[in-house]
Amino acid sequence: MKPSLRFALSFGLTLGFIAHIRAEDVPQKPKLDRLDAERTHVMLREAYTSVKKNYYDPTFHGMDLDARYHEYDTRLNQASSLGGAFRTIAAFLAGFHDSHLFFMPPGRAVKVDPGYRMQMVGERCIVTRVRPETDAAHKLKPGDQIVQFAGYRRHIRSP
Repeated sequence: MKPSLRFALSFGLTLGFIAHIRAEDVPQKPKLDRLDAERTHVMLREAYTSVKKNYYDPTFHGMDLDARYHEYDTRLNQASSLGGAFRTIAAFLAGFHDSHLFFMPPGRAVKVDPGYRMQMVGERCIVTRVRPETDAAHKLKPGDQIVQFAGYRRHIRSP
């Protein structure tokens, strides 16, 4: 079979397969809940109004601030997570290329305490404290060396 005919045949079969997929078969992208979506739109609007009112360059480096705001406000509707929405707001401000203009997201309400503390001592990561009656207390003790953390293994250099 000629290569061009083989390509046309495989291309036609691929198109036929793609055309056969129904919209309901395609997984839908998750969305933010209504409250988080509203809050992130308010955050973007606050960033926009603050820049418009207080930025040192009234021409905004030649940028159309209103158009940029509307573009990123629309992008926020596509965010599927709170982190994605925060990245969108940060990108809105990053377009100014100004180190004094950045987005600092609000602190999260959840605080994770693993039950131990660790600290770098030279090139070694050492457990410094372990809270009693935690899962960590059954596995760790002060002075233990951490050689792997969150999937990253410490590289030990040879002398």
